[in-house]
Amino acid sequence: MPTRLFSGHWGRAAVFVALFQSLSVAADPRPYDYESGADDFIEARQALQNRDWSGALQTLQSLSERQPAIRETAEFHNLMGFAWRQIGPQHLPLSIDHYHQALQIEPAHVQAREYLGQAYLMINRVDLAQDQLQRIESLCLSRRCDPWLSLNRAIEAHRPAQ
Repeated sequence: MPTRLFSGHWGRAAVFVALFQSLSVAADPRPYDYESGADDFIEARQALQNRDWSGALQTLQSLSERQPAIRETAEFHNLMGFAWRQIGPQHLPLSIDHYHQALQIEPAHVQAREYLGQAYLMINRVDLAQDQLQRIESLCLSRRCDPWLSLNRAIEAHRPAQ
């Protein structure tokens, strides 16, 4: 007689817990260990934090020359998009392209979605920013994650006063 692995109350509970944990991991709004010493992007993030947009781009370019595979990561394109967006509106097409590349690699990258929404606001495409906001909400499973809150505030601020 075969044993049922997930039978009864505790079996169903175990399945629910496993499903919930997998959703939580998939919906983690910060999928990268930003505090890790093994993070290849520490120097670029430091430059971004210091508002050194050109320095961040140079660091990312240098990193990609030393480690070409890094160009195939969503975080590389997310940071490139962020730096180009900060340099000025003339670079928005390049910035948006990098965010799209990040999302092709990792569709659940909520920070890239937030920043893409911010870029859309800069070209007055509130509809596209709102689409990113909805996607972030579905990935975070709530409206309480930082990327959702940040983009929502930006959308609200972008609307004309009535």
